[in-house]
Amino acid sequence: MAHALTDPETSLNVTGDASDLTGKQLAAIPLLATGSHYTEVARAVGVDKRTVWSWRKKPAFVAALNAEMLSIREAAQARLLSLANKAFDALERTLVETDNDNARIAAVKLVLERLEVTMPGAAADEAEEAQSSTKIVLLDPKKASEELRRRMAEGGK
Repeated sequence: MAHALTDPETSLNVTGDASDLTGKQLAAIPLLATGSHYTEVARAVGVDKRTVWSWRKKPAFVAALNAEMLSIREAAQARLLSLANKAFDALERTLVETDNDNARIAAVKLVLERLEVTMPGAAADEAEEAQSSTKIVLLDPKKASEELRRRMAEGGK
């Protein structure tokens, strides 16, 4: 399988074929991609650390390493998005359904702080409040939760 990605060391575009890699190189890639040090990787795959260091100069190795790192990053982002949805659901349940006033107040503060919400008349200058595109006025916790979801879907704006 051919890969064409950027070498993290040099920021150069490299192309390589993973079939050109040895078994030890293939075993080293996931270890390096997850942050293991060259010494640890060398010990794990049975080579000298200088050998692992030299592999980073091989386009096929760099491309396969970059592909592995990209895959790991994409998996982590997907998991975070999944957890974000669960967090929003829990926050909304706390805002709407809980009888615990302290928990509800903490949830409201979190939403309002994240949205940079100001209460009517809280701004020293009403013209400043009207011009601010990042501040909104919300009093209803359910509306605050809905607005938080909307803004997070837009990239946190």
